[in-house]
Amino acid sequence: MTDVIAFLDQFKRERNFTSVLPQMNEHPEFRSALLHQIERNVYPYSEYASWIAQHFFKAYPQYLEEWVPFFKTVILQTPNHSIQRNVTHLFMDNKVDLEEDGELLDHFLKTFASAGSLPALKLTSFRSIERQYFKAYPELIHEMALMMELHKEDKRPSIQSIRRYFYKKYTPYLNQ
Repeated sequence: MTDVIAFLDQFKRERNFTSVLPQMNEHPEFRSALLHQIERNVYPYSEYASWIAQHFFKAYPQYLEEWVPFFKTVILQTPNHSIQRNVTHLFMDNKVDLEEDGELLDHFLKTFASAGSLPALKLTSFRSIERQYFKAYPELIHEMALMMELHKEDKRPSIQSIRRYFYKKYTPYLNQ
């Protein structure tokens, strides 16, 4: 097995996803070692590993379901915004069986509502809620509308973009 730290050092220089993703697919032990680097929260290796994970599960979504408990733990425990954003991105890009997971939903809602959350993390949290929970719990759309109003005064372009997207897509539902 390739030394994960040495691999990440090499990846840091080249950022070559086309070589790393097939290697992770073909070697489950390497995939596991690399993904477990995320939870170690050691800069910059955990950030790079979480970034690679984001791309890996987009290319190979069939493996995500088995990793959901691991990534849930990472999201709930890491204070690192980059790791949170990259791992939350997994739930934005891929539909998994989360409808019954209130703890993760609560975390996404708090992250979106928090003034301390960075805009990219707010976006991935909102889009994860939309992807994972809106279909099962359409009443969340009304709750998100209230949260969108809390962000009305936040003039950052990214936050206003989230608000425009939400109202464009969900105003017909809100007016029913």
